[in-house]
Amino acid sequence: MMMAGIKYNQTAKRTKINKVRILFICTLIFCSLISHGQTVRTIEEITSKHKECLDSGIDMLGCSRIYYSNMDSILNQVYNTLKSQLNVTEKERLKKEQKAWLKRRDVFIAKQNKEFLMKQKKGEWGSEMYMITYENDAEFVKERILILIKRLEKE
Repeated sequence: MMMAGIKYNQTAKRTKINKVRILFICTLIFCSLISHGQTVRTIEEITSKHKECLDSGIDMLGCSRIYYSNMDSILNQVYNTLKSQLNVTEKERLKKEQKAWLKRRDVFIAKQNKEFLMKQKKGEWGSEMYMITYENDAEFVKERILILIKRLEKE
């Protein structure tokens, strides 16, 4: 009887992960075809789906990893779209700005990971709380996406 419950949980977890993966692929395709305002709506939809995934209580760490991955993919799409609309000088300026932002992101992520490890060593957090660091990282990336979208709207 216990094995049936474990198998069901594993199957439910795989089904949920597959649904999120499908959403991710659809999002990438959708993002390549949509306007800037729709990109904001897509971000809101991904955020909403992430919250639903967390609320399910199944593989919450996986939910947060996918959320970060989705935000990172959208960032790349928005960055490339903006870059394609700029002249050579503006492209170079954007590239320098993005490199500086990537350094800030890496510092932020390193700080998040250090804080997680410290809290885990103190016994304040278990390994499942690593999802919070992914969520914070995703929100950091999301802020950058919104900045780039505003610039796209000006172009």
